[in-house]
Amino acid sequence: MAEWLDACGEDDLIAAGCLSVPVEGRLVALFRHDGSYYAMQGICTHGSATLTKGKFENGEVICPLHQGRFCVKTGEATGGPVWDDLKTYQVRAENGRILVQLG
Repeated sequence: MAEWLDACGEDDLIAAGCLSVPVEGRLVALFRHDGSYYAMQGICTHGSATLTKGKFENGEVICPLHQGRFCVKTGEATGGPVWDDLKTYQVRAENGRILVQLG
């Protein structure tokens, strides 16, 4: 079973709504939407942009480079020019921390 890894403080994510954090050498994008937490790869599949530098609205993150859209719940590419989905990760809150599983 994959290990749960510390990503950030729960209060930090609640305040920001979305964050990019390095975890085990990977950039992970964290989101809080409708009271739940989501985690996915933090770099766009199309243009290598950091996703959390774009807009986050209505459960989608919009890439700052070419405005491709991804669902934060599933990682699904929902609007071109992106067609490849993002890898998602298990995420949970525990003792005031946000933990992710990269496995």
